[in-house]
Amino acid sequence: MIAWIDGYAPVRGLAPIITAVTAFTKRISFVGDVAPAPLAMFVRLQSVMPRGVRLTYAGMDDAWLEKEGAIRSPKVDLYIEQYPEEIRLWRALKEAHPSIVRTIGPNSVALLDRGLAFHIEGAANPEWHGETMLKLAFRRAMGSSPPRTVRRRRTLADDESSAED
Repeated sequence: MIAWIDGYAPVRGLAPIITAVTAFTKRISFVGDVAPAPLAMFVRLQSVMPRGVRLTYAGMDDAWLEKEGAIRSPKVDLYIEQYPEEIRLWRALKEAHPSIVRTIGPNSVALLDRGLAFHIEGAANPEWHGETMLKLAFRRAMGSSPPRTVRRRRTLADDESSAED
């Protein structure tokens, strides 16, 4: 199951959401931006996750940034400046939850420390990346490869019917 939880949901508001989601699955993948608010939401979700439910971080991190940077065309700067309150949130989050540094990696941390963020809308935009980053997002969220289209082989009957058209 994939759900989008936007903004600053209070912890008491997360409990009913988690209860509803975990009625269908015991595996939740969090996909979010390299930005303070989504990372804070991930930490909040960790704090209310019931026993027996696996929450994994499948969001943007160093591996994502590396792959995105390697295929982006044109080579333009897609980073977004953080607002002052986002910078304060990032500093507080990093201090209160140092594990977030390991979760996203040193390059993502350095990006945030410079007052920049990277949003998934830019990092998966098909105009800059084709379908590569969308497939990566899907694989990370689902923990597997996206479904593949299976094409049957052409047969003699196919060739005969196309000749009649």
